[in-house]
Amino acid sequence: MDITIQSLDFIAQSFAIMDASTNARSVEALTGNMPLEVRDEFNRRYNQYRDEIMQVSHPAVSAASTCVERG
Repeated sequence: MDITIQSLDFIAQSFAIMDASTNARSVEALTGNMPLEVRDEFNRRYNQYRDEIMQVSHPAVSAASTCVERG
């Protein structure tokens, strides 16, 4: 099964929204079997979306402090 950038982007955005609203950390389970290159791209997109969501919901928190490295 090929993973398209659009589907990877959709999943990353969806998990960022869910994790930001519930403080759950389900990303590791999702990315565990991904090839390294795909995992890195997913994590980059996930962190970008999560940072954007956190800025909207908690504007006083800086993006640098909300970014979590996943890998």
